[in-house]
Amino acid sequence: MPSITFWNRLEPRPRSRSVRRALAARVRDPLWFLTRQWQFGEFQGEDAASPARVECEATFAPIDQWRTTGAEPHDFDFDNSAPLEAVVESEPFTPDLATAVELGQKFESLLRKDGLSDLISEFRKAFPFPLPSENLNREQDRELDRFLQVCGRRVTHGVELFKEACNPENGLPEQPEISNDQKAQKVLGVLEDFCDWVKKVFGDLGKVDAPAWEPQRLEYYTDVLATVPDGHHKWRRKGFNASSGREGEFDWYAFDEVESLLLENFPEGDEPQESETHLLLPMNVRFRGMPNARWWHFEHGSVDFGSVQPDLCELGKMILMDFMLVHSNDWFIVPIVHKVGTVCRIDSFQVHDVFGGVTRVDRADRKTAADGWTMFSTTIRGQEGEIGDYFILPPSATVFALSSEPIEQVRWLRDEMANMVWAVEHTTENGIGQPWPGYERAFSGKGHVTSDDTEGEASLALKYLIQTTVPEHWTPFLPVLLDDQKRQVALEKTAMRDPIKGLIEPAGRILQGILQVREEEVPHAGVEVSRVVRRSRWIDGSTHLWIARRKRAGTGEGSSGLRFDVAVPPKRASGGQE
Repeated sequence: MPSITFWNRLEPRPRSRSVRRALAARVRDPLWFLTRQWQFGEFQGEDAASPARVECEATFAPIDQWRTTGAEPHDFDFDNSAPLEAVVESEPFTPDLATAVELGQKFESLLRKDGLSDLISEFRKAFPFPLPSENLNREQDRELDRFLQVCGRRVTHGVELFKEACNPENGLPEQPEISNDQKAQKVLGVLEDFCDWVKKVFGDLGKVDAPAWEPQRLEYYTDVLATVPDGHHKWRRKGFNASSGREGEFDWYAFDEVESLLLENFPEGDEPQESETHLLLPMNVRFRGMPNARWWHFEHGSVDFGSVQPDLCELGKMILMDFMLVHSNDWFIVPIVHKVGTVCRIDSFQVHDVFGGVTRVDRADRKTAADGWTMFSTTIRGQEGEIGDYFILPPSATVFALSSEPIEQVRWLRDEMANMVWAVEHTTENGIGQPWPGYERAFSGKGHVTSDDTEGEASLALKYLIQTTVPEHWTPFLPVLLDDQKRQVALEKTAMRDPIKGLIEPAGRILQGILQVREEEVPHAGVEVSRVVRRSRWIDGSTHLWIARRKRAGTGEGSSGLRFDVAVPPKRASGGQE
């Protein structure tokens, strides 16, 4: 009777007590294996050695100063204690009332901690928090009105207290008066701790732009300086200019050398660091899913390279397959520990093989960029084709920084019908620092009576308007000629006029600090600038919080509906006739 044979296990099943023979996996036909190896060219090779170790001599120069573009670096020392973005991009936090409450609660908690709870009411009277009736924008900012109903006169105004107490020369504030000398010394210590906490968490409070922000370009520009070796015990003081990426980061490719000064002598004790020698072990270049270099090795079945069928025009796939299947075991990688915030130069690179030979490897980009190939080199600005013989690992947080939702967002767009550029405040901060949509802010205070409504509704005459109205969160930018010879054009910020309010000024901080924007910075697709809160951990474990701006592409053109010399049709009378 025929039987059905099936398998449910794939493992050796010995018939004796020992599994040694089953695990040996004996080969019954070794000639077949040798034939297959000959067929695939396994016996064809060169009498070459494999690398055993690498001797690398490198010099590291720290980035020790930064500056705004074109400024002097005297007061801009950099000690690598924070990301470069947190240093050059950080702008003061807006002193809104929510921040005032947070600072006030922190100060009162410090008073309670030192046994000075009886002074809390005195400081609340000296630095009062406003009531809802004192809100000048009560009709528009209803979130602020509700916030004041909860916090009014119930907490110390922390922002006003910080402004008064942050100057150590002032000593104690004039109010409240503290007659007890011992208690006054305690309050002075509490104020010092309070100011230190505010500067550590928030940095500073205000509405000024970051020093590295370039409003005409809507980007960050900064210079960093380092002392780089120049060979034969000579050193050069080099300056590198960098522009921020789309997220405001300063990665290695953002730096270009802009200046170089040869240094001869150094003050005693300030000599630059000498070169370091490292003994390293080379490893094969590998990536996830790559076939194993060994012939008899079971590979992971999640990647099927046999199903890759590149066309003749798909050079990327062909190069990848050629590298994986043919040349992968000919490439090695040597890990070199590069300190963050330094400039590294490789002075010597020698490979010791298993046969005892020593091979000196020169730089692949020793030729100029026009004659050779390079990817990770630094361009020397002003010298076309020249590149630096070093690598920069900037002290940057890059993509490891967390970003909040935009607390302010401005979109520049082109209006072809009106023949101008508009900056639309899509989002601004309200009185408590929360994002406030621009269209809600613009239409929240439209309850007033316009001049058109005062006329009779049944008027049959046409109404003539010099120009139509535009929402308050739309700010016009008009072209102005900067250089007639070079035909350089800038977009200058102007203002619309409301019949009742007069000139309408921007409400956000981005437009308040901008007078002109270069015309080429606003393409037909538009451009978008946002203010976000960023948070990052640094290499020493510290946490840093700052407000930065990021620049992205816009969403296309738009129309404001602005028209001039318009005849408005008459309104319908109550009887339905025009």
